Amino acid sequence: WPRTRLAKLVERIASSGSSFIGIDVLLNDPRSGDAELSAACRRIGCVAATTLDERGQWILPAPLLRGALYPAHAAFELDDDGVLRWISSTKQDRSTSYPAFSAQLATLSTGNPITAGVALIPGFRTPPRSVPVVSATAILRGDPAALETLAGRTVIVGITAVALGDRVMT
Repeated sequence: WPRTRLAKLVERIASSGSSFIGIDVLLNDPRSGDAELSAACRRIGCVAATTLDERGQWILPAPLLRGALYPAHAAFELDDDGVLRWISSTKQDRSTSYPAFSAQLATLSTGNPITAGVALIPGFRTPPRSVPVVSATAILRGDPAALETLAGRTVIVGITAVALGDRVMT
C-alpha cells in the first residue's frame, strides 16, 4: 500500500479510540508519504515490525519513520524439526536489542516491563474466531461498526495468518 493510505488508516484507527497500533509490515524502504505516516503514528503509539537480515543486521523502518515508531522484532524461532513454536522476548544484533513485536504491544498496553531473553510460547488459549478481524477498507471508509470494534483496543495492522499459506508450520 502507499504510505499515504497507511497513514490514513492509522489516523482512522487513532480516532476510533484505540490504545496502540502494531504495524506488522516491514517499512524499511523510504517512500513518498513517510512524513504523513510519521505524523499519524505520533498521535498514537505505533509499533513497527523489524527483523534481522541474513548478515545479522536490523532491517529498521525508513529514516523518516524511526522517531515515530517503536521498532520490535517479528521473528519466531525455528525448531530443529522445522516448526515455529516460540518467540524470543528480545533479539539483538551485535549492538542493539529489540523486544518482540507482541511483547512491545503488551508492554505499551499494560505498562508491564519486558524480561530480556525469555522464550515466549504462545498458548493459543483464545479461539481465533473470538479475535475481531476488521477490514482496513471498512476503517478507511469510516464504517461506524468497524470503528466501534476498535475502541479501547490494541490494533494490529497487517496480513492475516491465512496469507502465510503452507510456507510456515506453526
